[in-house]
Amino acid sequence: MFQNGPRENGRCCSRMICIRTRGARGRRSPTAQIAATALPPFGSDRSPAAFRTVAFFDAYFSNFIEGTEFEVDEARVIVFNGVIPTARPADAHDVLGTFAIAGDATWMRHGTLQHDGFASFGERLREAYARILRERPDKRPGQFTQMANRAGDTRFVVLDLVEGTL
Repeated sequence: MFQNGPRENGRCCSRMICIRTRGARGRRSPTAQIAATALPPFGSDRSPAAFRTVAFFDAYFSNFIEGTEFEVDEARVIVFNGVIPTARPADAHDVLGTFAIAGDATWMRHGTLQHDGFASFGERLREAYARILRERPDKRPGQFTQMANRAGDTRFVVLDLVEGTL
């Protein structure tokens, strides 16, 4: 694993992101190569550079699991150089918008328990969503969904239960 945190029984114990550095044939994975050379290390390091590295991978993997897939180096160029690929500007703006929140230390220090009920917490979520998707007006940034999220036959959030779910 590529990380600077503690290890236990050969496994990563850190809550930070861990990246598998060796493939099945013992070669370094492209992701690990880029992470090891293009970005500062992360783990117990609390420097601004390390914070930005963690924020970058938070934004990268958050979008990846939602289906917005870029090579790590492509995403790095989008985030740190502001280069928006002409073939996929919407996807690039999703990664960039997520990094804008994850990479904002002041924003991230404001915890979820610092709210006086759902109204202020919901407003904070809407504000984050508006910032993340500001370049995607078709996605209604800053507004809760009007359609239930689904995967196959499974509904994840019933619209009438958004407040209770959050």
